[in-house]
Amino acid sequence: MVHILPWYNLSGRAPSSRTIAKAEAYYAKVALHETFHLAARGGYTDKQMALAAFELTKASGLPGSDEEAGLYGYSEYWDDRLSEHCPELKVN
Repeated sequence: MVHILPWYNLSGRAPSSRTIAKAEAYYAKVALHETFHLAARGGYTDKQMALAAFELTKASGLPGSDEEAGLYGYSEYWDDRLSEHCPELKVN
């Protein structure tokens, strides 16, 4: 099971088509990211997924250490690779 936090529209107005598209991209990206975590028995960590993405793409930006990565560095690296190869998932 994957838990996804809701996309909030704090304006109080009806969402625009752009806001709806951003919300849909957000949900798709988070669902894909979290599903990859569950792809292995016991799950993959963000670090494992980031290292695999690096081996496939050699893209810069991979944190050099756990300390450099902090809480979200590996997750953000992995998400950036997803967004590069699945542009429909970009949330801007």
